Amino acid sequence: MKNLKEALKCIIDDSVLVRPLAEILDLVCSKGMVTYGQIKEVGGADTDELLLLAYELRLIIPVKTLRTSAWEDRLLEFINGALYEVPNIIRHLVTNAKNTGCWDPGGAIEKIFEDMDVEESTRITYLVEELCRLSECHKISAWQIKKACRELKLSRSPDTLIADLKAAGIISPKLKVISEVRRARAPLYEISPVLCV
Repeated sequence: MKNLKEALKCIIDDSVLVRPLAEILDLVCSKGMVTYGQIKEVGGADTDELLLLAYELRLIIPVKTLRTSAWEDRLLEFINGALYEVPNIIRHLVTNAKNTGCWDPGGAIEKIFEDMDVEESTRITYLVEELCRLSECHKISAWQIKKACRELKLSRSPDTLIADLKAAGIISPKLKVISEVRRARAPLYEISPVLCV
């Protein structure tokens, strides 16, 4: 647990919340899905604040949705029956952090694409780094993703790569603000903020 706490200090300023957040992340990653009650056993009086922080960072997300499976549509509930999970990439980040004490987005991205049997996993890591650099408030358009794919000369089609990035939990559709989608003239995606560190 010490290594995970050390790694989380790279993304969280509040040293008081690091320990319980590390324990909660470890719990959710090991079980796959947990209830609010199980999280509260670890988080105690700070549970709601911890879940808000974890949701903001897209470390832990509610299972229940309002309409779609997009992160922004997940229904944050502080009741005993509410279920929570982690995006796939977070599981890889946490596992690596527990072993090394480092928050290593590049290593986690490469590993998840190797596990998904996707060739060019190293180049996809560069793609995600470029998307983080290009994003504004962790938002990026499909056009920007496609352009970055072409510039990196990735062999997979950009649409297939977008689907892979969604499956990996690296990006999620951003649908709520229609005016932004219209302005971009393309679908918008949210990049997991903990990858852009």
